[in-house]
Amino acid sequence: MTSFIDAVRTIIKLAEKERLIFVMDEFPYLAKRDGNAVSSVLQNLIDNEGKKSKLFLILCGSSLSFMEDSVLGKESPLYGRATGVFRLQPFDYLDSAKFVPSYCSSDKALVYGITGGIPGILNFLMIPFL
Repeated sequence: MTSFIDAVRTIIKLAEKERLIFVMDEFPYLAKRDGNAVSSVLQNLIDNEGKKSKLFLILCGSSLSFMEDSVLGKESPLYGRATGVFRLQPFDYLDSAKFVPSYCSSDKALVYGITGGIPGILNFLMIPFL
């Protein structure tokens, strides 16, 4: 945990001089690893060292229930510190089809049906197979 604390402290210090955007993707994996202690560490650093910083911290996670309960919930150490909450939805059929422009309409429908419009899964279709 010490290296994590040191890393966040360094990021906060760098953000004292200029606006810095720091994104932690799949935050639930990190938080669950240490029994949610990372949320308490972040709360402490935000409250005590982050006030003089221009840090813009973004926590992302695909586990909606975890993000709602363990990050935004009233029992969470981070409760009340969010300045914005965005729930991203999957792409619809038309946007999903843009990932596979050379496919025929029926194959585009299959792609949408299989991926559910999830961008991370659709992105794999853009990778050429060896």
